[in-house]
Amino acid sequence: MSKFDYFLLNREAARDAFEEEVAAFGESDQLLQELRIVYDWIAEEKGLMKISSRHFKQRLPEIHKKFPLLAANFARMDANGDCWLEWTEFAEFCLKDERLLMMMKRHTSIAVYGVDFTGARNYKDETDAHFAVDVGTASSILPWEKSHVVEWRIHGLQLAGSEKGLPVLLNGAQMRAGQSIASPPFRAAGVCGVLRFWPVNFWTEPQLRKKAAEPGFDVDKEKEGYYLMPGVNTWCCLGVDLPPGSHLQLKFYVGRYRFDLRE
Repeated sequence: MSKFDYFLLNREAARDAFEEEVAAFGESDQLLQELRIVYDWIAEEKGLMKISSRHFKQRLPEIHKKFPLLAANFARMDANGDCWLEWTEFAEFCLKDERLLMMMKRHTSIAVYGVDFTGARNYKDETDAHFAVDVGTASSILPWEKSHVVEWRIHGLQLAGSEKGLPVLLNGAQMRAGQSIASPPFRAAGVCGVLRFWPVNFWTEPQLRKKAAEPGFDVDKEKEGYYLMPGVNTWCCLGVDLPPGSHLQLKFYVGRYRFDLRE
């Protein structure tokens, strides 16, 4: 589990504990304790209740390396604008700010794991100092790893019914033919890439009409470049932007359904 997944899982309980304003209860919440550790780490002294803007800026390189989402948000955390970051302001920002919540959810939509020869997975976190040995422009496969796994979670995607051909909705908005969803950029196996998903069809509606109207058009033999292009009857399509020569295996997970590995 990534630190963003852990934070989102425990955020509501920590917010309730913070709002109780009872020291005994607040100290018993694990996430609230860890936020206090982060605050003390930024302050470089335990027990402080406020951090000056000058000290925060002096610590900015270290903060950006370990907590990049906090590094760019001092002005948002400093609610009263007095150039002092108080503990209560810091905790309220982390537990209640909706913009921070959306940024964290975006980070959790893509995850990279290293898989060793026993099948065990090791989460890759570019901002964690424990993994500094194998991070850089793109994490390479280490000697004890056999592959890297990239997981992309698409939330809010559903059919307006249970049959093929019904409108596909993304967070309530209808997706049309030719529209795609892009993942956040990922770094794995020594390359940088982006996944792209077409939930309705790869081709737009005018392109579909044009191809269907061509006499003798054989969609299965259409070829542009090295790879076959998707046919006009394709329900959905998944693509990935990677350097030439990259080898990709993929598997779909839809709700409780699991599909076979594909090349």
